[in-house]
Amino acid sequence: MTSLRIMSNLYGPGDWSTAACRITRVDFPKGGAGWVDRLRYFFRSSRCDYLILEHELSTLMLYGVLQWVLPFHRCRLVSVDTKLAPPRGFKARIAWRLKIIGLRGIHLHVLHFRDTGELCRVYRLQPERIRYVPFRVAQFEEHLTRETRDDGYVFAGGHSRRDYPTFFEAIRGLDLPVRVMAGDEKLLRDHNSLFDPDGIPPGVEFITDYDPGRFSELLLAARLVVVPTRGDILVPAGLAVYLEAMAYRKCVVATSGPGVNGLLDGQALVIPPGDAVALREAIGRAYHDEAYREAFAERGLRYAIEIGTGKKIYQSVAEVVCALAVGEHGSESDTEPRSRPGGQPPLR
Repeated sequence: MTSLRIMSNLYGPGDWSTAACRITRVDFPKGGAGWVDRLRYFFRSSRCDYLILEHELSTLMLYGVLQWVLPFHRCRLVSVDTKLAPPRGFKARIAWRLKIIGLRGIHLHVLHFRDTGELCRVYRLQPERIRYVPFRVAQFEEHLTRETRDDGYVFAGGHSRRDYPTFFEAIRGLDLPVRVMAGDEKLLRDHNSLFDPDGIPPGVEFITDYDPGRFSELLLAARLVVVPTRGDILVPAGLAVYLEAMAYRKCVVATSGPGVNGLLDGQALVIPPGDAVALREAIGRAYHDEAYREAFAERGLRYAIEIGTGKKIYQSVAEVVCALAVGEHGSESDTEPRSRPGGQPPLR
């Protein structure tokens, strides 16, 4: 059995060990750390085989650069839920070049989506250094037990990389009750979803006070849930929203993109990005045709149960890293020592 020492900010109860690996876990501070602490944990991670961080891409890229300077640092870096945006503007293009350099030091990217082609092209990631692990919705089992209802409105919500202008254009003239919870101007700007409020059609109930509890209440009482996302994104948006909606047995209309392509196949009405006409037709038919709507809702519920009741994220990530470690260990010999970051043997 392979023994691994892993530092991570992914927390999970009990032993992380798998059938193939005995894992000793070392905690990395959840929610980030200051510069001094980052350096301290970098040197501490040198005693580990892998450093696995979720939502800490900047920290991992810093560590990747440091590994070039300090070749004795043997720990391999793993990013979970890598989030990268298309470089827009002069400053972003400069940052893009620096990110490409930093990303070379990350040994593995664990992602919650399969459509990674554009992400790999823009940031020059190697596809063989990517592994897919399904996204898990927090408190998913509780969602399945909640009593839902149909209050007759169309709901759209969320603030991450949303395409509300296309959604508003689609519902204009449909004469349907619509509720939207997207957050205030600052929240929308911070998550690349800002739009002109003058474009909101009359009669739409637009909620700027973003509250997760009320968000769930709006989801479970909707007749139809729409997840409109931008067409120029490299990573998923709206995954948690459509999975929660499916857990409530709601018909979902979603924009094609990284969070949908290769994941949904008949579980939701999938519309091309930026196509207000197709979105209007999908909303209108699903709203008025109960049998059509219920068929999607049933398939979506089955998919959500399959995804949401599987292994926890930390368990899936541990299995991915263990499989990687066992494969690499088997490929190494006394004449082929472990190489420095950037010159690692190909992943299998």
